Amino acid sequence: MLLKGVAVLVFLFLSFLPFGSSALALKAELPDCDDLKKISQALEQLSKVFETSSDKITEGDELDKSLGELIDALGAIAKAERDSSLNKALITLTEAYNNMDADKFSVCLKEIITAFDRIYRRDC
Repeated sequence: MLLKGVAVLVFLFLSFLPFGSSALALKAELPDCDDLKKISQALEQLSKVFETSSDKITEGDELDKSLGELIDALGAIAKAERDSSLNKALITLTEAYNNMDADKFSVCLKEIITAFDRIYRRDC
């Protein structure tokens, strides 16, 4: 369940970005308020999938690849936002990903969601 659910949610997350994750990284554009809300909602759904699954992240599998794409997209957004709490949360999320630690990844994902919610309150 985790693999299929995460792959779908990451795809949806990336589709919320109005110009795609790679274009976002190149342009360093900020997501608008609607995008921030959609991103946060998609991350909350992803977090729920992690909370209800006991699957593990295995290096090189589809889950690993999907989470890598998610990290890259979040990195592009963090770079554009220039927000220290989002950057710190992304560093710990990346560490959890690199260590294939699904439990820590889930906890760190909540920190990312909190950072997005704070950015939404600040900017919108």
